[in-house]
Amino acid sequence: MVKSRKKNRPVLEKIAKSAAGADAGFMRAELYTASKAMGVLGEAGRLGDEFVQHLALQNLEAKPPVVLQGAAPNMLRGWLREHALRAKSNIVFVSETIDKNDKFKAAHERSQATSIPTLMGVVAGYPGAPNDNDQRYLSWKELVLVWARRRWGSHILAVYEHVDEAMGHLHIIVAKPDARSVRDLHPGAAKQDQKLHDLMKLQPPGLTYRERENACKKGARIAYEEGCRELQDEYFSAVSEPIGMQRCADKSWMRYGYKEALLRKRLNSEVSDLTADIDKREKEALEREDRNNAIEKTLAMQADAQQHKSAMLLALESGIKKDMSGLALELEILEKDKADAMRLRDELHKNLELLGSQLDAVKRIFSGLEDTYKSSIFGLSELVSSGVVTGNQAKEVGSMLKKLHDKNNALVTPIKKSA
Repeated sequence: MVKSRKKNRPVLEKIAKSAAGADAGFMRAELYTASKAMGVLGEAGRLGDEFVQHLALQNLEAKPPVVLQGAAPNMLRGWLREHALRAKSNIVFVSETIDKNDKFKAAHERSQATSIPTLMGVVAGYPGAPNDNDQRYLSWKELVLVWARRRWGSHILAVYEHVDEAMGHLHIIVAKPDARSVRDLHPGAAKQDQKLHDLMKLQPPGLTYRERENACKKGARIAYEEGCRELQDEYFSAVSEPIGMQRCADKSWMRYGYKEALLRKRLNSEVSDLTADIDKREKEALEREDRNNAIEKTLAMQADAQQHKSAMLLALESGIKKDMSGLALELEILEKDKADAMRLRDELHKNLELLGSQLDAVKRIFSGLEDTYKSSIFGLSELVSSGVVTGNQAKEVGSMLKKLHDKNNALVTPIKKSA
């Protein structure tokens, strides 16, 4: 819809558009006085940081506009100064009327009011990025230019293409060379003025200016809206329909003032920060939960290990008790064995003492036998020497004595060794 001039230059911001309505562009036309025109010219021509704050809000970098027709952006400031001076110097003819104080005024001439709009800004938007490789976008640009030239002709000051925003759009600046009113170039405003003029003439005499104005206001507003719809229908037929674009989007475009857009950006930033903080906290919570689960798992494993260890200790303790019981029994047996061994030792000592006594006796007997053997041999030698016995007899007797002596030695030798 075509909208009338606003006191504050708004910042365009698209907040919602469904996929079904994403193929509908937009077009709007707004009126400006000479004193307020710098805003729209500055934005259209990217004439300074103060005119591209809406880009900063979207984190976009401003780029020079593409001039499709008319004056270069760097000429706009000088043009506006001359335009404002020309508008201020204009003289307009005013027919006889009843003024706002209900006083009759004859036809007269006066200076053009500063509240008269002398500039119109038209913006046509494409539902997609500005891309010269997109044949449909190129066709759209050409159709917009043809439509604008046919409607406003020589009143077009400049046409600029913006390529620094998400959606491609053209700015069409319209003004009359003599800096007079452009309300007649705006279909809505032209119909509104004509309707208001016709309705005022139909009011009965005797009414105050305010009464007549109130009686005509609704009809004039309806006429304004009709003119705007006609302009939108004309734009659709000339531009949108030939390239298959829709007449209306499922959801409308929202427009905000700069302060509101700035506030929304700050709120969006705060929401983003809060969302990031929430995400961070959720991540930390999940990490803590994972750590706690790991700790619980470790503790459970440690508890299982401790339980297993306790079971092993109990089993070991039971085994040790059994071993101690067995050792005690073995110790008791060993004590008995020790007592038996001591008793056997004592008996052995006694036997050894007795054996020693017997050995001593045997030794004495052996010694006596040895002496007897030696004395017998000696006596035999004497008997042989004395001729009592012959040598053979002596040998025979000696052999017998030696056998007896060896037999005695064989008996006594083991006893000596064991002793």
